[in-house]
Amino acid sequence: MFATLFVHRHPREGFDQQIAELKTRIVPIVKQQPGFRSGTWSFDPIESRSYSHLVWDSEETARRFFTFLRAQATQPNPLGIELEEAHLNTVLTVT
Repeated sequence: MFATLFVHRHPREGFDQQIAELKTRIVPIVKQQPGFRSGTWSFDPIESRSYSHLVWDSEETARRFFTFLRAQATQPNPLGIELEEAHLNTVLTVT
């Protein structure tokens, strides 16, 4: 399995709108993507950054979404959220 990690910087104002956007638009889009296995979204209020850790069934599906999100990040964002980092990683599962 492969994972993508995206770090976004957020404006400090409008947090309620940002959470609503995540729940109503972003999460459903991600869950519909081929190969999606799981996702965790977290937010650091001190740094005003969010972290999206998404697990995919293959390198191909992870790369496809990685490329899609990086392209989307070049478009204007009405909420002022900016992609700061993007990483593609191999997942090692330890039980």
